Formats: sequence, C-alpha cells, structure tokens
Amino acid sequence: MLVNQIINVEEDFGSGEVTEPVTLQQAKDYLRLEGFGGDDSVEQDFDFDDTLINSMIQEAREWVEKFTGQYIVPRSLTVVLLNQAGMIKLPGPVIGSIVFTDKDDTVIDSDDYDIIGTQWPKLETCYDERITADYEAGYETYPKWVENAILAYVADHYEFRGDDLPPAANERAAQICRPQRRVVSWA
Repeated sequence: MLVNQIINVEEDFGSGEVTEPVTLQQAKDYLRLEGFGGDDSVEQDFDFDDTLINSMIQEAREWVEKFTGQYIVPRSLTVVLLNQAGMIKLPGPVIGSIVFTDKDDTVIDSDDYDIIGTQWPKLETCYDERITADYEAGYETYPKWVENAILAYVADHYEFRGDDLPPAANERAAQICRPQRRVVSWA
C-alpha cells in the first residue's frame, strides 16, 4: 500500500518576534474603545485592556490558522513527509523556494522532482522513503479576509470576556474563513 503522509512539521519564527496581522489600534477602533468615558468633551485613553486585547489578537490569529489550515504569519517550516503515491500537498502558502532533502540529509536536485503550483504546491514526484522539505510559509501581505476574521473573533471574545461564550461565538469569523479553508473537515 502506498502512503502519502505528513509525518512532522516544525515551525521556526526566526527572531521570535511575531508581527500580528491586526494591530492593537485596529482592534480598539473596531471595538470602538477610543474616547470612551461618557463626557464627549474629554478625550480619555482606553489602555487598561491593551494586554487582554493583544492576547486576543494572537489567539484569534492562531484560531484562523487552525480553522483554515493556512499559515498566516511568516515562518520557516521543516516538513517531514512520505510521498509514495505522489501529489502530496505541502502546507502553505509557500514563500519562495523549497529545498528537499532525502533521509540522509542530502539535498535533492531540483531536476529530480516535479512540483505543481507555487503558493499551494503539490509534490508530484513519488519517493519510497521519507523526505524533508524546508521553506518559508505564510503571507508577506495579509489578505483582507484575515484581518476581518481576526477582528470578528476579537469582538466576540471581548464582548463576552469572563462569561461563557454563546453558541454563535466565532460564527462571523468562521463565515469569513470558510471559503479559505485548506483542510478537510470530517465532522
């Protein structure tokens, strides 16, 4: 029996500093938190929830990544895979080129394999043993749907913070993300 399977994926953010697709100010504007205070003549800084909102932005981005099966924030990936039947899909979106190595960590010459596609590539060439793919994945420029999904998620979670989320929480974010899904749902 021929097997196509991703065995392991290791992520590396490089410097460890992640720039989220949505800024704190964008989220605060979306939540309408600036100038909050009741007296229209007095502008107040609304900064006491900044740490909470920042953590919600990260949580929302991670939720979008899991829900869609896409890497949003750029990072280096090391993907160990079996491609015995050919046409395995690599996680993406892919930025730049992919370097494949065999089980002995020898680089496989680009003339010895075929890839279909660039942003969402499939490795067409079959290999009997495991191989490793090293490449950058994520978006260099974030699509608008990413920002909208994150803001919708943050709004639901901010509004119901400290309470149980209602059953419809995340539904707006899910509606935005659903057309972008790269994963198969068996549920």
